[in-house]
Order: sequence, then structure tokens, then C-alpha cells
Amino acid sequence: MLKLGTENISGLYVGEQKIKKAFVGEQLVFEDNPTYTVYFYAVDEEDSSKVLNSSSFTVNPGESVSVNPWDINGYNFAGWYDESGNLVSSGSSFSVTPTGDATYYLKYYEYYTLLVSASGFVSSELVVTINGEDYTITRNADAQGNGAELHLRKNSVVTVKTKTIPSGYKFDKWGLVYANVTSTADPYAFTLARDLEILHGYLSKASRLPAGYTEVEYVHFPGGTATYFSQAIPSHTQAIAPSIELDVKLGTKNPGTNKILISTSSPIGLTRYFSLTTEGSSSGFTGLRCPTSSANNTMKVLSVSVNQKVHVEIDNLNKVFKVGSSSVSIGGWTFGTSTTTGYAGALGNSLASYVPEMWVYEYKYYTSTQYATKKTLAKHWVPCIRTSDNSIGFYDLVNKTFTAKSGAGTVEAGPAV
Repeated sequence: MLKLGTENISGLYVGEQKIKKAFVGEQLVFEDNPTYTVYFYAVDEEDSSKVLNSSSFTVNPGESVSVNPWDINGYNFAGWYDESGNLVSSGSSFSVTPTGDATYYLKYYEYYTLLVSASGFVSSELVVTINGEDYTITRNADAQGNGAELHLRKNSVVTVKTKTIPSGYKFDKWGLVYANVTSTADPYAFTLARDLEILHGYLSKASRLPAGYTEVEYVHFPGGTATYFSQAIPSHTQAIAPSIELDVKLGTKNPGTNKILISTSSPIGLTRYFSLTTEGSSSGFTGLRCPTSSANNTMKVLSVSVNQKVHVEIDNLNKVFKVGSSSVSIGGWTFGTSTTTGYAGALGNSLASYVPEMWVYEYKYYTSTQYATKKTLAKHWVPCIRTSDNSIGFYDLVNKTFTAKSGAGTVEAGPAV
């Protein structure tokens, strides 16, 4: 609109011809129904002369333009820039109300794909931080799982570190597959120099034992009439009987004569016995029982097959005796039959008579007073080898002490875990 004196002129004509624009020198002084054109160009971040896509919009004064970046194969969007090269937005959409013709550039960078996975453990998850962002990597029992697929700048430096490691595991190393590089550094930085590179995070089972001890799966006692170990399972005495958890497996040597006997008595003198016993002929029963006396074997709790690993729990706090079965799950084991045992007082020797063939895995007991409301873990024996002299025995994780077997005979250590 042209203003002469105090009057606005809404149209300008030369004869009958209406003028669209009028200039004084190079300055626009009049425009009839003006419009603005906004141009958008997608360009390569490294080479702005490489145009990947483009579009334009024509709008009236006061109107806005809202646009989203293009999906361009092999490229990631990096941001919105003005004609002077200034970053005006890094958002996923952009809106502008132009005051004249304008041009904006969408910068893109070429990427390589990095695949991140976890190895060396099952049924758990690892959380890693990559370039400051957290990713959860899962792996299930059949060694499959969900990893992270990242599109990162070609030849960019990537920094990865563990954030959360599954309980019972420790970090071992990173493995960059196609670069054929491994590193124990955490955090670990590397240059992404190719497409479809794979990064493995390797974990292994963490040792529960201090330096100088190697944890093994079990200690095997071959059994036989001449084989007696007063420390086959570390014995102990407690004023108020503890609750006991025992992982064990029995063979069939010396049936009918050998028992591992744990006797407990309540404050009022009632005695309960727990025995792992072989009974009868060599083809007979291998079982667990909780008899009312050392001579009474009629209270059968569960029959188990020869060489079947079982978990036994005497929970004196809750007055329950449990053995491995198939209905109730406790700490990863399943339990079935339960029998009330009553309060128990003193725990005597953990062995009586000769030892049958036996594999001992772990052994725990929890202390409590007569009127306690909770159990306290007092000892937790783990089968192991003392590396200084290759002595086979049990390490107590609570008291940090090692107990070797005593008595005659030979014991065998299971495989390292």
C-alpha cells in the first residue's frame, strides 16, 4: 500500500493497467496482495552442494509454514539451518512465519549401523550407555534376545559403558566383531568405521569367593564303609536351632547303614531328626525323611531317585520342613511336601555313622531366637578348592572362613563355576 500525504492508496494504476509492484530505486514501495515463498533444501552435512531433496511453499503475510524432515535412505536428520548457516532448530518439526522470501536448509549425515548385543549370560538383561543414552540389552534362555540398532555418523567416535549388570555376573570385555577388536576397558571408545558393525558386551558369572579360592559346583564324597568325614558337611552347634537349607544328591553305597543326621530339640525337649538316608538293598530306596527319633524311619517325606539333586529346607522359624518337589518355588527351587517340625533347640553334629555316596552343593543356616520374627543368615558354605594347597572344602561367605574336610578318605571337587 502506498501512502501519499495522509491518505493510503490501495491501488496504483497507469492508465487502465493496475500495477502489482512499485519501486523507488531498488526499494519496494508498493505491492498489491503480496505473497512470500519459503524454500527448503535437504543437503549433505559434509557437502552442502549435494541436494538430497527440496520443496517450497507460498504463503500470505502473517501465515505460517510447518514442515517435517524427509526420511532419506542412508541418512539421519541433523537439524534446521538458515541461509547464514545458523542452527535454528534441531526438533523433529519446524514452523516459521515469514516476513519475506526465505530459504532453510535441512542438514543430513550419512550413517553406519551399529548393532549392540549381550553375550555370556542367559535370562537377564544388561543396561549400557552409548554416547550418553541408555539402552537395555536382553538375552533369554535360548541365547536370543533384543539388542540395540543405532544409526551413527560415519567414522564417529562411540563411547559405550556398562550401567547395570545382572546380579551374580561381572563384566568381562567388549568385542567389536568386524573390527576384530576386544577391550576390557569400561567405558570403551572406538571409531565406527564400517556399516553393520556388531558390538558384543561379554559377561561371566561373578566369583563369590575371595582370591585364593575357586568355587566348584559340588564336593563329591565317594562313600563306602571305610570313608567317614566328620566335616563332610561342616558341623556346628547353636543354642537355638537354626533354619537349614541344603542342596545335596545321594548315591546308593552302603544302603541301610549310612545316614547324615541332623538332630534338633525344642526348648521343651521335643526332638526332631532330619536325615538323608540310604535304606535297604542296593536297588532300594534313596530318600529324605524327617523322623521323630533317630531310630524311627517311618515318617517318609519324599522319595527321590538315585543321583537326583534335591534342595532341603528346615524352616524352624515357620515350623516347616520342605524338600524338592514340583509345586512351590523358593529361591529358584521348587518344593512340595511340608511337615510341621516344631521349635528346635540345639543343632548337633551334622553326620552320624558312615557317609553314603554324596554330592554336596551348598549349605546355609539361619539363626533365630525362640520368639524371633525373622531369620538371620549365620553361615553360607560354598564348595570350593583352596588354590594354595588344592585343598577341597567349603568357604563360609558370611564369616569369610574356609573349612577343609577332616577324617579319612578322599573327596573330589566338581567342575569350577
